[in-house]
Formats: sequence, C-alpha cells, structure tokens
Amino acid sequence: MVLLNKNIPTTYPNRTQNKMMAGASQMIDFKPNYVAGLSMFSKRISAFESIAGQNKLGFYTGTGALYLYNGDEAFEGNYYPTVDMTSLAGTTTDHKTRPITSDNAKYLNPQAWSGGVSDLQNGAATMHYSMKNVTGSSLEARKSWFFLNGKIVALGAGITSKENLNTETIVENRKLLNTNLNSFIVGGQTINLGQTKTITKTKWAYLNGAAPSQSIGYVFPTATTVTAYKKTRYGNWNTLNIRNASSPVSANYAGITISHGRKPVNKSYSYILLPGKSKQATEAYSKKNRC
Repeated sequence: MVLLNKNIPTTYPNRTQNKMMAGASQMIDFKPNYVAGLSMFSKRISAFESIAGQNKLGFYTGTGALYLYNGDEAFEGNYYPTVDMTSLAGTTTDHKTRPITSDNAKYLNPQAWSGGVSDLQNGAATMHYSMKNVTGSSLEARKSWFFLNGKIVALGAGITSKENLNTETIVENRKLLNTNLNSFIVGGQTINLGQTKTITKTKWAYLNGAAPSQSIGYVFPTATTVTAYKKTRYGNWNTLNIRNASSPVSANYAGITISHGRKPVNKSYSYILLPGKSKQATEAYSKKNRC
C-alpha cells in the first residue's frame, strides 16, 4: 500500500508549480510548504457524482471547494463523516440539498464560464455558476482565486439568490489535529472550543499549527464581519455511503464564515490565505491592506 511504503517521502516536494486542468475544471497549486487544490464545475463537468448510494452528500464538493494540504492531517481520519458537507472551505452556500433520485446523474453548471489560466508558477481560476442543477437553489455567484507566491487570494461578487436561506461564504472549516495546540485568533479575539462569535471589522485571523508550516493566516482587505467558531462535530460513516456500517465518530473544527444574509442581491467578499505565515507576519500583512 502507498501509505505503508517507506520509500515514498512524507513531506511535500520543494517546488513551485501551478497547473490548470481544464478538462476537469480543477487547479492545483504546488508551493514548497503546501499544496492547494480547487474544484469547480462547468457545462461539461458535474459538480459531483453519486452512484449506488455512495457520496450521498457531495453536492458542494465541486462548487469552489478549496483544499489546502500543509501536513496537518486536516482531511484524514474522520474528516468526511464529521465535516458539514454543505460548508466546505472556499464555497458559497445556502446549505440546501435535495434527494438523490438516480445513479450517475449529472449536476452541471448552466452558466458558460468556468476555467483559469496558469504560467506554470502562478495561476488564476474563475467561475460564474448557479446551483440550479445541483441543489435546485437559485443561488448564483462569480468567484475567483489567485494562486500567487505564498498566498491565495479569494474574491466573490454577484452573490444573488431568491432563497429565504442564510447564504454564506466559507473562509475556513478545518479539522484540527490538536485542539489545544491549534489556538485560533480572529479579529484579536481567541476562540476556544465550544465558542461561536460574530466579530465585526475583522482584518485578520490566525490558526496556529503544530509546526510553523502548518499555521494559516487569514487577511480581509476590507474590514469584514465574520462568524468564527471552534467546535466538536459528530457524524457517522454510513451517512456518506449506504454500504458503510454505522460508525459514530467526532472531530474538532475551527471555522470562519462570511454571511450574505437571506435573499442576497449582488453581495461580495474578499480574503487572502497565507499558509505557513506567523501570527506577527499575518497581522503585519493585514496592515498593508494589499495583495
């Protein structure tokens, strides 16, 4: 097995490379201390697929989900049965789902644009999309990501919906490796396990990692009202796949969301991820207020 092969290094390769996989509507960004993956959908690429009772909650996995791998095991262990699958990092969501009525149905984007460009070192990906064919929601948005040297810039505009549902952008929803070690500071306030706080005029946030390379800084170029939390989530493996035996599990998460309210019209957001940066560097960067 790959995981047991001692000849395969456990650390990420020390390289800088960006790839736009146009055929899959995905972008992969390699940096010396982390790898980021972005999953989009298009008129050709389904937002997700569910076959024979598998992947029953995958609605948002291809609607702008951003996966940041930095060695902290965020996506390992009990991540998938415990994460809120309607609140994946990078997505804009109203949390709506619907029953899956047929195997291998296609959940395509009715809007024309989904793609990106890359110079093999840095990249930009953009998507205009609607959730009409995915969850039946009227939610639509225009989202962009810029993968630069040591930072990821995320922008959103035109966020509009007729749904009377709380629409929000998920800046972070990360499983924690060590809850005590993973201190979480948002807008200068420490978020402890079991707390949820709405913090106005937020300029920066910081999630401390077990190693310096596993820390993540968050910067908001425009002071933003966010909701931050640190909480325990519970789940069961059989909610993902009818073939899985019932296996209740739990995991702790830290998260940041930006609310756009109910029935939003042309709402927007902006934030910057700084993987591997220190708390001091994150706060200093926020004062520059530039990308």
